[in-house]
Amino acid sequence: MHLLLGFEDGDSDEETRALLHATAGSALVAVLAFKVVVVRWWHRMGRFLPAIGLSVFALFMITWLTSAGDYLRGS
Repeated sequence: MHLLLGFEDGDSDEETRALLHATAGSALVAVLAFKVVVVRWWHRMGRFLPAIGLSVFALFMITWLTSAGDYLRGS
């Protein structure tokens, strides 16, 4: 199949997994950057740090499972 920007044409489980992985990874980087901003400069938002930390953990797990999970399943 033809590859365009790392994604294959057509409907497949692999394409869906890759899209979820790319989206979760991008969101993870954005949330981590936001967390750094809150810790360093935006102290009034510090009360939200536990929620931000849980978001970082959840996005990391999604990113990891969409890459390593496929390998560990043996697929």
